Amino acid sequence: MAIFSFKPKVYILAAILILSAGLHFYRISYPASPVFDEAHFASYAAYYLNDRPFWDIHPPLGKILFAGALSFFPNDKFAGANFISFEHAKDGGPWVNKLDRSFGSYPYVALRIFASLFGVALALFFYLFLRSVGLGEAGALFGAFMVTFENAFILETRLILLNGMFLAFGFAALWLFFDRNKSPYLAGAMFGLSLSVKLTAITFLAPALVAAFLSGKTGDKIFWSRLKVFCTVAVALLFFGYLANFLFFSPVELLAVFYRDGFMGERFFPPASVTASSAAVQFMAATLVQWFLSFGNYTLGGIHYLQSPWYLWPAMQLPMLYYGDESRSLTLYGNPSVWFGATLSVIIAVAAVRRFIYSLVRKEKNVLPSIVLILLAGYIGSLLPFATIVHRSTFLYHYFPAYLFGIGLLALGVEKISAHKFFASSPKRQIAFFSIVALAVIGGFVTYARFTYGLPAFDFNLILN
Repeated sequence: MAIFSFKPKVYILAAILILSAGLHFYRISYPASPVFDEAHFASYAAYYLNDRPFWDIHPPLGKILFAGALSFFPNDKFAGANFISFEHAKDGGPWVNKLDRSFGSYPYVALRIFASLFGVALALFFYLFLRSVGLGEAGALFGAFMVTFENAFILETRLILLNGMFLAFGFAALWLFFDRNKSPYLAGAMFGLSLSVKLTAITFLAPALVAAFLSGKTGDKIFWSRLKVFCTVAVALLFFGYLANFLFFSPVELLAVFYRDGFMGERFFPPASVTASSAAVQFMAATLVQWFLSFGNYTLGGIHYLQSPWYLWPAMQLPMLYYGDESRSLTLYGNPSVWFGATLSVIIAVAAVRRFIYSLVRKEKNVLPSIVLILLAGYIGSLLPFATIVHRSTFLYHYFPAYLFGIGLLALGVEKISAHKFFASSPKRQIAFFSIVALAVIGGFVTYARFTYGLPAFDFNLILN
């Protein structure tokens, strides 16, 4: 792109990341009480430092990272911290966590800032990923810009939650995998870190598999060799990631929690026989129970009143109330300009997929089909588990990996339109085009900003009166 073919592209990316940091840090102290699953992860971070064994349905890395950030504060700030308190819904519905308590002296703002760093890193790694799969500077920068102004990502990644972590690690892994000048071992390590936060990260394998398949068809099998390293290192790191719990708690302590909470570990590992066994047996039992809980939770589970099915996610359904009420709330709304633009881009890509495959079969010298198929594979691959093997409550944030690949397709579309001779023949037209699209993105962000930051509803009567 002529408009981004010189050094200012570095400053544009830096400006995008600074904007991302500002949007994340704005009103980050609101509210001073747990928001949604913050109650769990803020508590778990303190449990690690207070020697309080616990079980969790996710691999341990995310909570350990939060515990590391928490360790910089005096113990009396979080000693005994526990924000988990379930009660039965008044209408006879499911058990819900009470979130009407204050964080008190708990350094929640510091942990939210720590989580926000992953949200900022996501924009950077998404940009690098788009460049590595073949997008130009214009498309990659605009992709990072859209991620920066996506309300759903801002809300989710500025709280003490795990999605920002696994997404940042995941796209860092894909960037390193697709960039042939980078080590596949480092790519696999990043993939392993992503899996060690949430097993949902398995979806990042889809674009890597498609890239390997396409490289085989073209006679360049480099991605097949990179894929072997990518997967081997990731699995090894995930295995050792589970063992990290034993740095804090003994196998007997962890098994006691599993038995106490009535999980199926007791069916396979009777308490009496395990506690009377050798340390090696206890270690194996605790490890297997952790794996059982994680893999079981990924596929099985009960219903939740905030759940939404996967086939409604492209239409942004259903928005999730995280905190507050109708007058002032934190609600998971996406940026409508980006969200529906991405959905439209996916529809167009699916409609044209036969043409792209035909182009590859004929070995035409055109990189566009490969880019589209890789991004489309990431989108479909991210949704496929939820359409097949996952039989549990799913939520709008489970769409995030697929959504990011959809944003990649949208960024590609914007880049290709800007390269049309009508715009390419005039830098002023290109600037005008990008400005209009950028204003649409910013306008979409402003539309739902009050739900992102918990701002009160605007009252027109204040102006009229």
